[in-house]
Amino acid sequence: MVEQLDQALAHFANVINRQASPHIKLGCEHQAGAGAAGGMGFGVMALLAATLKPGVDIVTETVQLAQHCQDADLVITGEGRLDAQTVFGKTPMGVLNVAKRYNVPVIGIAGCLGDGAEAILQQGMKAIFPIIPSLQPLEQVLTEAQTNLTHTAQNIAAVWSLSLKRI
Repeated sequence: MVEQLDQALAHFANVINRQASPHIKLGCEHQAGAGAAGGMGFGVMALLAATLKPGVDIVTETVQLAQHCQDADLVITGEGRLDAQTVFGKTPMGVLNVAKRYNVPVIGIAGCLGDGAEAILQQGMKAIFPIIPSLQPLEQVLTEAQTNLTHTAQNIAAVWSLSLKRI
């Protein structure tokens, strides 16, 4: 099915690129993000002359994360699941990249850790913590999410306070 979709998207790009309209931006099918959302990225670039920007960049600029990081001692970020895919542009990596500019350590909290989560540590995140204390049915995980997050955050704060006592 993926191969069929790829062929259809390539055909669509060819049809668009053959148009002789000054309103169509040609050759953007190979630009980063062109395949996003089933080819929506290509469509908005080619037909609307849009420029794509990672969502995490828009969010970090909107909330002025850099200004908040300048004087921070620690940044804590989160995601439902931290795994190998996180390093390819998910929000925690955007937060990490901003905080690294100011040499501020970053800790990640997630509902769970998936395969390859250690790749996040290799990118400079100092620690990652799952909030689910044991295997549980999804209904229980969702019901206890706030409690589990609170307990994990309290444990992180306790460890952080230990380091402050030595200063």
